[in-house]
Amino acid sequence: TLFPYTTLFRSLQLAMEQSDDLPLHESARKLIDAGRINWPVVTRISVPNNSKRKSEAVVLELHSAPVVGILQLNDDRLISWDERGCLALWTGNVGKFFPDRHFFKVHGAMQIRSNRLASWSSNELMVWDTENLVQIARQCAHTQPIKGLVPIDDQVFATWAEEATIYLWGVDDGKPSGALK
Repeated sequence: TLFPYTTLFRSLQLAMEQSDDLPLHESARKLIDAGRINWPVVTRISVPNNSKRKSEAVVLELHSAPVVGILQLNDDRLISWDERGCLALWTGNVGKFFPDRHFFKVHGAMQIRSNRLASWSSNELMVWDTENLVQIARQCAHTQPIKGLVPIDDQVFATWAEEATIYLWGVDDGKPSGALK
């Protein structure tokens, strides 16, 4: 049995995979841009191809463990993360590891401002400066695994976890600024 949200998810995903000029794609993009969609949506990612032949595939190699996620930043750079807790920043087809890593497998990452990234693994949250590739904060406020993250505005973002607590965090310093239970 399909739940209504499953059908909606599949319809939205199909719309995102189709041509950019279709009305359904435009409607789906508006929902995503307005923050009305709270689940991951896979979109096409453009990676600059520095090869001479357009038919050549670009292979991005850096991680030594299986890659479990990838995110395109607003400036078209990519962030990837693996099972060992390592994150990498990609500019074109050149990757560079972040200077520190999570203690466990990274479960997700999200851009929280043009130069800020938050990543999480288990109950650990890390905030990064993506311009200078510097760790801003490492926090373990949640007692259970973090389930997700959402930007509130340019100054605050929120995380939630299995222990039914929502933490609010400062984008600039990665410090907790409140909790909702």
